[in-house]
Amino acid sequence: MKELEIKGKIYKIPEKWEEITLKQFKEISKHLDEKSEIRFMVSMLSIVSKPQIHKDIIKKFSKSSLDETSKHLMFLLEKAPEVKLKDRIEINGTIFAPHPNLDELTVGEFVDLEFALKDNENRLNNTDKIVSIVCREVDKEYEEYGNKKYTLVEYDSDLARGRADLFLNNMAITDVFSILSFFFASGTKYSMSIENYLKVMKKKVQESLEKAGDG
Repeated sequence: MKELEIKGKIYKIPEKWEEITLKQFKEISKHLDEKSEIRFMVSMLSIVSKPQIHKDIIKKFSKSSLDETSKHLMFLLEKAPEVKLKDRIEINGTIFAPHPNLDELTVGEFVDLEFALKDNENRLNNTDKIVSIVCREVDKEYEEYGNKKYTLVEYDSDLARGRADLFLNNMAITDVFSILSFFFASGTKYSMSIENYLKVMKKKVQESLEKAGDG
């Protein structure tokens, strides 16, 4: 994170996708069709800064100051988030992991997952819900024939909603892509719907990035 001081207050600006949360990513996606590079950067700086810098403050920047600060955000226009498979993710001291076997989903998990994936118009908006279903707290870890294994806490729809909010505000978008990728890499019979979902989401992001870059 790059530190930026404004009137004695320190703000942090991300310099890579790993520092962008799912919530910020959703907000970024709403502005990728913006034709004005200045308006785009004002919006991006306001969305990704911690704590958030109000747009009215950014509009008082000199053009040269905005240009200098915007250099740290160019990764938003240069490439989509990379996908790297991870089987453990830590958030606020708690270890989360993707379901180790989609063929063993409970009926409740599958019904909730199927419903979220079928909502084509809100797929990006549903990402936190999808990840909260297929990824949850690790219950036990053990070894089996020299391989590290784990079990997850029992699935509960009500707890999944709270977990979705946690993931929305705290999970890096790169970890989100990793979790979704984990499933189609597993080759289970349910993985194809998630694979198709991830491909659609990545394609949409890439197309939007290209449009923003052309603007």
